[in-house]
Amino acid sequence: MFEHAQFFAGMITMGMLVCAAFFFRFWLRSKDSLFLAFSLAFVLLALSHALTAFLRIPLEERSWLYLLRLAAYALLILAILRKNVARGAQQRSHDDNRASAGIPFGLITAGQSFNEIDRTLPLL
Repeated sequence: MFEHAQFFAGMITMGMLVCAAFFFRFWLRSKDSLFLAFSLAFVLLALSHALTAFLRIPLEERSWLYLLRLAAYALLILAILRKNVARGAQQRSHDDNRASAGIPFGLITAGQSFNEIDRTLPLL
């Protein structure tokens, strides 16, 4: 390991903890579980980097530390998938409501007001 490795590992750990704090603050404001998952994932990544640098475990014996990173990335993937599946169900429900009301999808004609256009465009 080179001379400044612990310094840089500390900087990486600090940066990840700052990211975790920001996502935790976003979660406190919105109560969106995606932000909480991102916050926890960044804490796991920070812990992984801190332990790797400061325990001075030989390279061939630190493979168990990568399980923390695997858990962090799995948490991110699961949270994103959960959010997208929930959004897809909400979008299908919205599309069903629009179809039952007879509102055409994406048909915009000249002379429509912005309010009429907003009602005909699907939610993003």
